[in-house]
Amino acid sequence: MFEICDLNDRIPTIMDAYIQEKGFVTPVDVLLELDVLSHRVLRSWRRGSVPYLEKLCTCSLVELSGILREMRNHAGNRRLTPSWSCYKSDRDPQTGSRHMLRFSKNNIPRLEQQYATHYLDRNRLRELKASAVTCCHS
Repeated sequence: MFEICDLNDRIPTIMDAYIQEKGFVTPVDVLLELDVLSHRVLRSWRRGSVPYLEKLCTCSLVELSGILREMRNHAGNRRLTPSWSCYKSDRDPQTGSRHMLRFSKNNIPRLEQQYATHYLDRNRLRELKASAVTCCHS
């Protein structure tokens, strides 16, 4: 589906746009932008209707691995701070309970962690917070 050089160009561009907009980027953001996931199928995963996210992706596991690797490389080059995030399902309407969401078919801890890692630009987050405070107090 993807050429390696295409990913090497597109992923940093996507990541930088999200960093500029909100100060952080997630693998799910990048997968959505690459059209590997759609918002519709992502919602079904978040509801807990699908056992793992990779099942919904329109590219191979090898390509997904390459996407995650390029994200880590670009995050390292930009000195972004990795931050693990817990992904839980939406509340079950009957029971009100939530459960941990899985990303990978084989539930490999290292891979689960990579999917759940958000990359933060702390300086950009400070700028965005300062501009939000300025806007609210004007």
